[in-house]
Amino acid sequence: MSVHALSPAERQVYVIKTPTFPQFQFEWHPQAKRVYLTRIGSTIGEPIGFEIKDHGQAQMCVFHFLRGYRQRSLELENPTELIKLI
Repeated sequence: MSVHALSPAERQVYVIKTPTFPQFQFEWHPQAKRVYLTRIGSTIGEPIGFEIKDHGQAQMCVFHFLRGYRQRSLELENPTELIKLI
């Protein structure tokens, strides 16, 4: 097993914050090509996006996650609306 020092570019982590959901912090790790979700107060991130090649894809990953989160939250708040759709 070989270990090599990472260059500063390889160690970069980009933080994507969303003002409408301050309880979430998203991180894009370009070297790992992953987007992680970290809930405020937690130190462990959950991977939500894989094979993310650039910053634009990272932002779209966050957008899609929040869209699904928002939709699910609305469904849980108004279960009768969900029944009407079925």
